[in-house]
Amino acid sequence: AIAALSTMLFLPVFLKGLYTPCMSFHIETKQLFPPYGPLPEAAKPAIDILDLKDLLKSETSIASCIQDYIARLPEWEANTFISLALMVFCVVGFTLVDMIFLMLAAIELAFGSAFQNPFATLNANLRGYLGHSWIDMARVLRKLSMLDVAMVGVYLVTVCMSMYAKYGVVVSLEHGMLILLASEIVHSITYYIVESAWNHQEIEEELKEVEVDKLTDGMDGTPQNSWSAITGCCSNRWTLSPGPASAFPMGLLS
Repeated sequence: AIAALSTMLFLPVFLKGLYTPCMSFHIETKQLFPPYGPLPEAAKPAIDILDLKDLLKSETSIASCIQDYIARLPEWEANTFISLALMVFCVVGFTLVDMIFLMLAAIELAFGSAFQNPFATLNANLRGYLGHSWIDMARVLRKLSMLDVAMVGVYLVTVCMSMYAKYGVVVSLEHGMLILLASEIVHSITYYIVESAWNHQEIEEELKEVEVDKLTDGMDGTPQNSWSAITGCCSNRWTLSPGPASAFPMGLLS
């Protein structure tokens, strides 16, 4: 239920953050003139006529970046292809798909094999790459999703460009960054909740396997309950003869 609610909360917030400007660029024309700027006071009328403040104003979102990269594909620049792949797959795609897989992993944990990953039925080689369950794939995609890395990169750009603010060149964060941050927080919380639940389940399964191995140790490999395993072990290793109860090898019951 928590995973489903988190996914329902994540999707609209994430999509809203993709289309909301997260970084802006503009020129403060007052800073272009003395005492900081290189332009003389006589250039003010020309700057006002050109309306540089509005002309050079720009706001950037994740979606607008992707659209710009797609428009530049005919130029056949390697940086454009690399940047587009990182934005589409690592920043947007893997983050979105990972959240969906986390929800499916939570459903699989709740309903068991009735909602099993269909890739689990593939041959062993493919299964080794794709994993046995939804949580296996979600763990891989969690490492590949780079929305948090992209946000850190945007923040570092604004910090580095802040040194030029006194010259009138202003690069700043926009409220789209807060929306993306909220979606990433939901993503991280959902991952750690589902991951913790699966870790607990996997530990319980390992403990059960250990108990089964103990019960079937020395047998034919068929699981038995504790009493039948004990009596079977006794019948195989000991020959009981009539006598006092103290003659029974109590060490086998421990």
